[in-house]
Amino acid sequence: MHHFVPEIEELVINWHVTEPCNFRCGYCFAAWEGATSKRELWKDKRETGRLLSSLYSFFDPENPSSPLREHLHWRGVRLSLAGGEPTLLGGRLTEIAGQAKSLGFRVSLITNGSRPNVIVAAAEHLDMIGISVDSPNQETNRTIGRVGPTGTSVSGDDAMDIVAQVRSINPNIVVKINTVVSSANAGENLSNLILRLRPNRWKIMRVLPVLSDALIIDTNAFRAFVDRHRSFQHLMTIEDNADMERSYVMVDPHGRFFQNGTGKQAYGYSRPILEIGAKVAFGDIELRPEGFAARYPKSQDGSVAQ
Repeated sequence: MHHFVPEIEELVINWHVTEPCNFRCGYCFAAWEGATSKRELWKDKRETGRLLSSLYSFFDPENPSSPLREHLHWRGVRLSLAGGEPTLLGGRLTEIAGQAKSLGFRVSLITNGSRPNVIVAAAEHLDMIGISVDSPNQETNRTIGRVGPTGTSVSGDDAMDIVAQVRSINPNIVVKINTVVSSANAGENLSNLILRLRPNRWKIMRVLPVLSDALIIDTNAFRAFVDRHRSFQHLMTIEDNADMERSYVMVDPHGRFFQNGTGKQAYGYSRPILEIGAKVAFGDIELRPEGFAARYPKSQDGSVAQ
């Protein structure tokens, strides 16, 4: 019996390029086993190039031997550079984005917005930028830990400046705002901020109880936040906890596939991609292809709404 295989516009690979971050968000899950003992891959240009080539060859839509193909078809591949905070790479971030672009990836950057000059320098190579904005209120950001060592956070005006600069360099860039709803901001109204930023997409995630139960909220509080902002529902992608489990393709700073586990069991890892190849390494982790496909709903015009 022939079964229906969903088709998505692009497959997204999230490479968490670095573990360090200059913010200390209380809900952050970016901590990798064995991370201190080994140099992060981005520091070695040759190894970075090998990893990017390996990932592109394996996830290339033309590669018939991909094990995902029986569950999902896709037309392109996007490399999402995440962290930690990827702008801490400075000029290497622009190099890596350019390298990925030349291989055929579309490229996106997920950032806390704290280093605008690095973001602006990389903008010409980016197809999408995701800026993390949880609150326009600096006191709330301090409660969350979304502040640098000196206590400074990214204000709504700062985020607007970044969006304006990036759009002037790259008018076609897709701007996404990522908001994690926690006990610190669940009662707030971000409507004015979203109106000012004019993002193409707004991703709203419920805080995951990964490393501690601090900041977690119940379903009602999460729903109330979403409902309060329902006038933006045409922009929204909403992710509750169950939506996030085993539904992302992720690579850690040392070039291993990893997968978020259930509850307190943080991660499962593959062996290093550069040692055994992407296909074998990918077989080491568990992915829910149907969960993955569900995160990429088609919008009315056929483009991906993720």
